[in-house]
Amino acid sequence: MQQKWQAFRDRLLFRGPMDIAVALSKLPKTEHVKQSFLLDFNLVSNSLMVITLQGIFRDGKTRIGEPLNSSTECKFFVRQFAIIPKTEGLAILSDILQITPVSTQRMEHYNNLLKNAAISNAAISSVSSQQLDGMAPPPPSPQQQQLSLLNPQTLLSGMAGTSSGTFPIKNEMATEGGIQQQQQTNLFNPATTNLTARTEMVKQFCLFSGMKPDWSEKCLQDCAWSWEDATRAFANIRAQIPPEAFS
Repeated sequence: MQQKWQAFRDRLLFRGPMDIAVALSKLPKTEHVKQSFLLDFNLVSNSLMVITLQGIFRDGKTRIGEPLNSSTECKFFVRQFAIIPKTEGLAILSDILQITPVSTQRMEHYNNLLKNAAISNAAISSVSSQQLDGMAPPPPSPQQQQLSLLNPQTLLSGMAGTSSGTFPIKNEMATEGGIQQQQQTNLFNPATTNLTARTEMVKQFCLFSGMKPDWSEKCLQDCAWSWEDATRAFANIRAQIPPEAFS
C-alpha cells in the first residue's frame, strides 16, 4: 500500500519551474466563470502569505466559448498558493489545485459563502459611502453580481429562449424563507426613488453587462430597479440580445 501511494504521489507532485510548467501545459484548455471567483487571505505575515482562490470553470475544446447549458459542463476548483517574498518580487512556494464536480449541495454551500462575502463587503462600502457622500447608498458590489449569476437556475440551466425586447423575471421565491431572502437582498439595492442612485445603477450595469446605457436602463426598469433581478434576467437572455445593444 505504501509503495502504491508513493507511486501515485509522484504522478501528482511536481518540483522545480520546468517540471511545473510542463505539468500545467498538459492540462486541458479551460474557461473560467470570473463572476464566480472568491478570494480568501488565509494568512498574511512579513515572511509568508497564503491565499485561496475558488470558483467555477469548464474544460474541453468543444465547449469553450459556448453558452452554459448543464451542470455536467462545469466543475468547481480550489487553488491555494503559499507565497514568500523574494528579492524585489514574490515567489510561489506551494500551489495546490483541487477540482470537484458541481452538485446542488455544493452550489448551495458556495452561494452561502458568496452571500456572506456580499454582506461583509456591503457593510464596508456603506460606511465609506456615508463618510464621503452623506447617506448615499453604495453601488452594487462584485459579490452581489456573483450571487445572481451563481443561482443554479441561471448558471446551470442555460439561456432561456425569450424575446430580446423584454427582460422577464422568474419568481422563484415561493416559500416564506425565499421571500425573506429576497427582502434581505433588496436591502443592498439603491433606493428606486433616488435619481442619483438610478444613474449610478445604470452606469454600473453598463460596466457589468457591456450594454449601452439605454438598454441597461431598460433592463433595470423592467426589473423594478432590482440589481439582483436585472443581472439574473440579463444572464437568462444574454444570447438573445441583439448586437446593437452592446457598446
